[in-house]
Amino acid sequence: MKTLIAYATKRGATKDMAARIAGGLGGADIVDLNGPEAGRVDLSAYGTVVIGASVYAGAYRKSAVAWAKSREAELATKKVALFEIGSAKDALAVRTALPDLCGRAVAVAKLGGEIRWKRLSPLERMIVKAVMKTSGDSSTIDDAAVAAFIGSVREASL
Repeated sequence: MKTLIAYATKRGATKDMAARIAGGLGGADIVDLNGPEAGRVDLSAYGTVVIGASVYAGAYRKSAVAWAKSREAELATKKVALFEIGSAKDALAVRTALPDLCGRAVAVAKLGGEIRWKRLSPLERMIVKAVMKTSGDSSTIDDAAVAAFIGSVREASL
């Protein structure tokens, strides 16, 4: 069966990670959970569903949480994997946002984060400067974690 990667992003890093994961899996359908097509996705065509979202201020994107909760019954019949993108080193926010789904997921991972300076608002730049002590693009994407996550999803999908 096919794999769906459903993602919610604010500045584009999660979208890029969804595409990277799809490539690592040898292909997958991708849907933006902030777009109109999210509500029209027919999950019956998929055996595996990967859900990814960015994390800001310790919170998993609301659109990803709302979509997953609205599809709980359907997702219960699928292999599910979850990932998050965020620069903070704290605990996985998705475990708090979607505890039941995480409890039965084939993979749950924090894959690192990115700061895309030019895409930040002036207020966000000020906060990033103060909290993270940086004033430019940066990436903490963990390539080993990404590869392990893709491997887990691929193995579970066999």
